[in-house]
Amino acid sequence: MEYALASPALPPDAAPPAPAPPLRAVRPLMASRKDLAALLLLALSLGMVVAWASLNLRADTRADTLHNLHAVLDGAPFRTGDDVRSDLPFYNRVLFPLLHRGLARALPFASESQCYLLLRVLSFQAAFAAFALVCRRGLGAAQATAALATALLAVATIASFNFPWEEPSDAFDLVVLALGVGAAVRRRLLWGLGLAIVFAANRESAAFLGLIWAAVTVSRGDGSRSDWRRRLVEGGAISVLSYGTAIGLKTALGPDFIANYGTPAINLARLHESLGTPDPLNWPAMLATLVLLFVACADLRAPLGRRFLGLAALFAGLALLFGLINELRVFLPTFVMLGFAVATPRRAAE
Repeated sequence: MEYALASPALPPDAAPPAPAPPLRAVRPLMASRKDLAALLLLALSLGMVVAWASLNLRADTRADTLHNLHAVLDGAPFRTGDDVRSDLPFYNRVLFPLLHRGLARALPFASESQCYLLLRVLSFQAAFAAFALVCRRGLGAAQATAALATALLAVATIASFNFPWEEPSDAFDLVVLALGVGAAVRRRLLWGLGLAIVFAANRESAAFLGLIWAAVTVSRGDGSRSDWRRRLVEGGAISVLSYGTAIGLKTALGPDFIANYGTPAINLARLHESLGTPDPLNWPAMLATLVLLFVACADLRAPLGRRFLGLAALFAGLALLFGLINELRVFLPTFVMLGFAVATPRRAAE
């Protein structure tokens, strides 16, 4: 005898049950979340490693660094070893000192040094997480490519620790440059402007967001002359307002207003001195090695990738004019742009 399995009867006015979502639609979403979680785990791990390197390589000068955090907020002289100076143009760099002071008050059971260690770790983790997310979600880089670009940036950041004293603005410099690229890619003008103004309290290089905005948004526009003019004006406004904020902070907080120094003559002398005494581990050799490392991993067939390469060269030129190039930390903006050049897909949307 044969038996048939009957389906349960439905009321005449009942709608049929909705079909289950196809597995092919569910699996990519789950894979995307897992990939994103893995990328964030990598970024947080790299942030820990980079913070460890920074804190251990320069532990002997931490007392000076902690002193200088208070000096920025109090308008007092900076101290580096036996040298005490108040004629340095760093009195706008209040973001890290303010966060450090707030964290010390929020954690009264922790010492100043412990709060400093915690904030350094968190700031580097935020930097690499922001960079990785912009590579993956903003530029549309593949998982492996975004991971490679983030790892290369971490290597370059560690190499920038060749100066005996920590400059706590370096991690937030990475944060704002990464987020600035994300704002430009998505054409979020108010986000870009807000980032540039807020992070002017960290470092003058926040004004670079205007250059990033102009380069990225022009390349993704309709190519008309009016669009070019609009993007250039927007980028100029971002740079001017950011740099103006930095100048205002220096004027208000510094013992005297000290503008940024022009350093080409000093830099050329230091470059000549370094090249005159060849050393495979000196700073010019390391700088050249890092640039070659990024370029070797980049696929520059995408126009946007070439624009990031152009921005890297522009920022290196500005470092020659206003920074001390034997301190590789002044090339962090260049390294971030080279990292984005590595992460830009060949068929990036223009």
